[in-house]
Amino acid sequence: MGKTEIIQLVLILIPFACFLSAGRARSRVAYWILRVGGLLFALAMALSVLAQNLCSGSLGAGLGDCAAGLTGLFQLLGPMILTGVTAMLSVGPILLIAALLIEAVHRHRHG
Repeated sequence: MGKTEIIQLVLILIPFACFLSAGRARSRVAYWILRVGGLLFALAMALSVLAQNLCSGSLGAGLGDCAAGLTGLFQLLGPMILTGVTAMLSVGPILLIAALLIEAVHRHRHG
C-alpha cells in the first residue's frame, strides 16, 4: 500500500468515524452535525477516490475514459464531486470544531 492509498483511506475513515461517534453525543445539534456532516464528507471523499482510481485524468482537469463503462456517469458527476470535496475540506473542520464545542457546552450545563 503506497502513500497515496494511505492518505485516501485516512480521508475516508476520519469523517466516517465522526459519523459513527455521533451516537455518543448528548446534544441533538452536535449529533446531527456529526451524523450528516460525517456522512456527506465520507461520501464526497469516497466518490473522489473512486473517480481517481477508475478514470484517467483528474477531477480538476477533467476525467477521461473510465473502467466498467462508467465514463458518462463520472464525467457528469465530476464537477459536483470536485465541488463537494472542496466544500467539505474547507467547511468540514469548522463543523467538527463547532460540534465539539456545542457538545462540551451541553455536557457542562447538563452534567
